[in-house]
Amino acid sequence: MTNWGELRRAVTGAVVTSDNPDYDAVRVPAMANYADARPAVVVRAATQADVVAAIRFARGQDLRLTARSGGHCFAGRSSAGDIVLDLSGLRDVTWSDGLAEVGAGVRLPALYESLAAHGVTVPGGCGPTVGVAGLTLGGGIGVLGRRYGLTCDRLRRAEVVLADGTTTVCDTEHEPELFWALRGAGGGLVGVVTSFVFETVPAPQTACVRLAWPARRALDLAEAWQSWAPAAPDPIAATLRLTTTGALLDATAAGADPEPSIGEFVRLVGAPSTDERIVLPYKEAKQHLAGPPAEAQGHFVGRSEFFAGPIPRAALAEVIEALPDGAELSFTPLGGEYARVPGDATAFAHRAAAFVVEHTTEAPPAELPAATRWAETSARTLHPHGTSGVYANFPVPGTDPLDPRYHGANRDRLLRVLDRYDPGRWFTATG
Repeated sequence: MTNWGELRRAVTGAVVTSDNPDYDAVRVPAMANYADARPAVVVRAATQADVVAAIRFARGQDLRLTARSGGHCFAGRSSAGDIVLDLSGLRDVTWSDGLAEVGAGVRLPALYESLAAHGVTVPGGCGPTVGVAGLTLGGGIGVLGRRYGLTCDRLRRAEVVLADGTTTVCDTEHEPELFWALRGAGGGLVGVVTSFVFETVPAPQTACVRLAWPARRALDLAEAWQSWAPAAPDPIAATLRLTTTGALLDATAAGADPEPSIGEFVRLVGAPSTDERIVLPYKEAKQHLAGPPAEAQGHFVGRSEFFAGPIPRAALAEVIEALPDGAELSFTPLGGEYARVPGDATAFAHRAAAFVVEHTTEAPPAELPAATRWAETSARTLHPHGTSGVYANFPVPGTDPLDPRYHGANRDRLLRVLDRYDPGRWFTATG
């Protein structure tokens, strides 16, 4: 029987076992799919030393451990294991001389709020409960990405606890291969990062534009979007969302006038039925884009793939025709600064992609098989025209985190990094 008292004596944060009245509150991740995950214990790390102690205890007791920042892993990897190492207590944010030091437990809204006081930000996503750690380690696509690159492209230093329980600080000069792997390979592969240092960028005034068309226009919109959005000026990030109820273009223009580019798209496809525009400070723009907190309507189902060029009209028509009620096809552009970084400069392997397509829905447990079949069939229909690449932050449940789809041409180098820093593959085996 595991002696949890030994673990409690080793850490300053809480060690929450299943007999603790707080257990259900702290064990449940953000993803409803994994709400039934019941680790033996949740360690609520308060310091880097707690992370070290938890890893050494798990290794000594032959227990599986996984680290959790936001708990949004689509594949449930941040919910698995005997020990869930909750990093949410590592939430300090400091800024000086253009650099932000950010604890691994910080969520995106808190990061944007802290940095807004200095007139700066870090490129990233909009999810109100998403953790900065997982976002960064998997790459980090967001509305400033076409102008400033991935979240991980702004990373300048990281503090890491390795599989043997030792700690290290890495950057481009110290442990450069470890630092390379932490920028885009995915969370929990090489170690547990406890602190990130980012080079910040100016927080721009941001125009938020939402245009809507009837659902019957979806095919023409998707066809036109493919040639327009990835080639738009860098400040323009325009995601196209298709459902059975309509088509939406959600676009932002960071520090720029949206009209020239948005006007070009409207001339290509025709006037929208509604046109909503607002200009906000960047922090408020992120809140606007995230929208109010919403209760999940069911279990998330999603598949995705990167594309280097346009998808043929016939294939688009097939997936649009098969789109069920409640599901969404979304098209998010890359290009811009994403593509200017060499493909082997970081572990993120998808720099040459023009855009990513997601096939997503939510379903109650009884309808999950049908929802999953739709998502897989829809993705399979477009696959012949894709790169075979899948974003590490959109993992498919049941897949190996080292699957070539996530790492492409960078996989062999990543494996060499793991051979050096985790030769027993302890993190990938337990995550």
